[in-house]
Amino acid sequence: MNSFFDCGGVRWGGDLVVGAVVAATILIFRLYTMSAWIIGVIYQGMETIAQLINLVDLAAAKPLRISRAKIEICDLMHHYCCDKGGLDRLNLTIKSGGKVGLVGRSGVGKLTLLKLLLRFYDVKSGKIAISGKNISHVTQDSLCCQIGMVQQDHSLLHRSVRDNIRYSR
Repeated sequence: MNSFFDCGGVRWGGDLVVGAVVAATILIFRLYTMSAWIIGVIYQGMETIAQLINLVDLAAAKPLRISRAKIEICDLMHHYCCDKGGLDRLNLTIKSGGKVGLVGRSGVGKLTLLKLLLRFYDVKSGKIAISGKNISHVTQDSLCCQIGMVQQDHSLLHRSVRDNIRYSR
């Protein structure tokens, strides 16, 4: 098809090939999906950064000193708004040097458990202890300095996994 059209005083013309239309459509779709993904990552990051942490350290809180990194979760209960769902009497011991994978359907409490471990929230009942110390009795700064986390999100910086982990330092 040989055609000409006028666009803002500039005359365009030439053959319109089906392959060019398909390629342009694919590129537009790819740009759209990448933009949506980037906006989603930025939104999640801003949601995390903008979240106010209303917890304050106890007057007698001491820095967390880790002798052995054993984590003990005893009768942990946490519900966001209702008396059902969330975490209900969870007991878990992670020995020093142990590795744990949190697996489950969306909404079963994996992220809630991590947020409680990082003390973004206080537990409703039960306790979380690291090296035998209840995390609600240590300073939040010292707790956060002792915990490193690599998420499943693949949006790492353009470096090795090791460099991404070391980035916080």
